[in-house]
Amino acid sequence: YGLNPDIYSDHTDEIQRLSALKPEHFKALVKLINGEKSAFSFAQNLENMINFKNKIYAYPEFTLTHYLRIQRISRSYLDSFYWQWLYWFAPKSLYCHLDLRQLSYHFQEAGYVHTDLLIGSNILDDIYNIEDYLADKKQAVPFLMAHVDYLEEAFEITSPQYKHINNNYQFKKSQALKYLKLFPELPQQFILPLLQTALATQKSYRQISQEILSKVPNIHSRIIEALTDSKQEIRATAAEWLGNLQHEEITPALLQAIGIEKKEIVYASLLNALEKQGYDIKSFISEETLLNNAIKALKAKISSSFTWFDLSTLPVCAWQNGTAVDARIIQYWVILAEKLKDPIPNPLFIRYLNLLDPQSQSILSTFLLQSFIEYDSRCYSFAEATAIAEEKAPVRLQHFQELYQRYPERFPEYQNITLSDTIQEIRSVYMRMVVGTATKSKGILALSYLADGQTAVKLLRHYCKNFYYCTTQIDYMLSALSYSDDANIIQLLMEISRAYRTNSIQEKAKVLLKQIADRLDWSADQLRDRTIPTAGMDASGKIFLSYGEREFEAYLNEKNEFILKNIETGKVVKSLPTARPTDDAVILKEVKNYFNQCKKELKTTLSDQRQYLYENMCRERVWSAQDWITYLYQHPIVHGLTQKLLWIEHYTDGQSRIFRPSEDQCLLDLNDDEIQLNMDSQIQIAHACL
Repeated sequence: YGLNPDIYSDHTDEIQRLSALKPEHFKALVKLINGEKSAFSFAQNLENMINFKNKIYAYPEFTLTHYLRIQRISRSYLDSFYWQWLYWFAPKSLYCHLDLRQLSYHFQEAGYVHTDLLIGSNILDDIYNIEDYLADKKQAVPFLMAHVDYLEEAFEITSPQYKHINNNYQFKKSQALKYLKLFPELPQQFILPLLQTALATQKSYRQISQEILSKVPNIHSRIIEALTDSKQEIRATAAEWLGNLQHEEITPALLQAIGIEKKEIVYASLLNALEKQGYDIKSFISEETLLNNAIKALKAKISSSFTWFDLSTLPVCAWQNGTAVDARIIQYWVILAEKLKDPIPNPLFIRYLNLLDPQSQSILSTFLLQSFIEYDSRCYSFAEATAIAEEKAPVRLQHFQELYQRYPERFPEYQNITLSDTIQEIRSVYMRMVVGTATKSKGILALSYLADGQTAVKLLRHYCKNFYYCTTQIDYMLSALSYSDDANIIQLLMEISRAYRTNSIQEKAKVLLKQIADRLDWSADQLRDRTIPTAGMDASGKIFLSYGEREFEAYLNEKNEFILKNIETGKVVKSLPTARPTDDAVILKEVKNYFNQCKKELKTTLSDQRQYLYENMCRERVWSAQDWITYLYQHPIVHGLTQKLLWIEHYTDGQSRIFRPSEDQCLLDLNDDEIQLNMDSQIQIAHACL
């Protein structure tokens, strides 16, 4: 048993006790394990004896009942049971396949009492959740179908019935919902409580309750009734829920409700639901209708959480046909988005933004994203910080002076400190301090998802670097921007998913990337290939810069560095020149900033793609010939990297050949003969081991 009295003095008594055991003791022990009576007591160190080298578990006759008897006997026939005794120490094969009714039977055979309550409290509590140790959590369903009263108690349909047996047991609603979802048919007594949860203002159990009720025949009629509820939150939730169901009665009910609805939040939810039902909502989003709605909405008081936003600063926008949008309509959209408090772009806002021309979409979205970030990261101004410092300085100065008087050797810097010094110190602290947060206005981010990709990434990078601890705001912004198909934004999400100092944000980025891939029907590899940034270059590999009266172009040399050339003179220049007197200095500054962004993006993309190509070589990834040509060979940045590698073309008949892209835009085999790829071939990076 590993006992050594020479090293551990407390092992002496144990060695003496074990030395006194005789064959008849072990025979009696086997009787106890088999459920027979014995004249001997083995409570002390029984498990050490039985579990010696785990030999007993190898016997085919050894069952879960035997294991449970051992636990009970070794603990002086205690009726209580700690589930870690089973989960942590018993071979999983003894119980992981069992229907929980069988598990209850094994407990009974081992001598335990109230075994159904013992198991039920384990299922419906979340401390040691049995589903994590079963082959399939559906194994719990037959047991719960036989004990629906446990679920009724969890939903507070009935009061606690078993406190006289165990005063500490709990049946939790969260666990009950999880298992009710697995029931083949929902018991009638749960329909009303689930409806209340599914329509509740608290979102905790709303989604799963709606999923459970979706199995109930004609549940839509119950939800339609909620469209006339006195609470606007319940009406809005009912509308959103109906939008996800299918029945011929839903659209007429939604139309009737929207005709009398006065609240913007509910109105928006009803419109979303109608569009999901396939109804053409053009009449509800005509310019005339939008303006009427805007005029009504703007008469209402703006919520206190949004008083920081100046609606008059919103950019001027245009419709798809080029005509100007009434500013009140844009103001109405922003107010509505803020009221809805959801940063995720809903179908209504997506539809609204699509009414604008592309430039207006980008300008408005970028403005709202920038406004959110600026307010959320706003620090005290010099004047504000000075006022606070002047108020606090006298007391702080007195404290500093007292510290020096009491501990001069520890605080020598306070020997000659003045009131002016103290004011300056306090002011510097407050000028670095963030004033507030924009989280309560997160809804405006639902209109920000079409922000300019380069600008959005720049803003996000700066925010994530300086305010990485503001995970809630970062989550909101990434969630909103994930609805964009912009390559820069998707690339940022990929970077965050690979490495970020806050784990929750890194995991969020992974989830968002999966959603993007699902939305676009791409694999993870396809997603990455299709979203490689181009650093501003077009398909020809050039950036064209309008610089006042002059035109410049930038392209890559063989070292993957930008070469800048004056198109008119044909001369290569080191940098964009200074402005002429006739040039617009503001426009030229914007062009310079844009080109600097392109250079930074080039550097980042080259680094990322070198690493990615290396990873693809290691895992022997293959591309279809068409994808390889479109997304790698013809890519303005990756094209140069493909020239530095050897590639293998795999034919459909199993044959293959090695080739390389040349500097003169040709594909050459090992004999330097020009080749053409077969479009049904597979392409792979060559390596010595292949």
